[in-house]
Amino acid sequence: PFVRESDEQIAQLIMAAKPACMQRECRRTGVEVLFTVIENLTLDGRDRSLDYKISGFNVPRGSWEAQVIAPIEPSIDEIVLPKTSSGVFNSTMIEYVLRNIGIETVLVSGFL
Repeated sequence: PFVRESDEQIAQLIMAAKPACMQRECRRTGVEVLFTVIENLTLDGRDRSLDYKISGFNVPRGSWEAQVIAPIEPSIDEIVLPKTSSGVFNSTMIEYVLRNIGIETVLVSGFL
């Protein structure tokens, strides 16, 4: 079963990995910062992948659980892509977005 940690514990884990430092430096130097979040495209989750359905991941569109936490939240003009499976490239339009922006190199930071 999926065990939810407290907001404080999650924030501590994220801050220990120092993504905010990387985020700040990327923004300072003009490197595009994008986010992906686990979030259904529908309220009932009918669009979720089979692996998410089997594992019980059901994060309704617009719900609190689909938000990026405050210590690393996106700025007003940063892209946030909802993903409905474990793979960002097969369940989002990230490849299309990266190509349109002209991004060829990707740095990845985060956790599930």
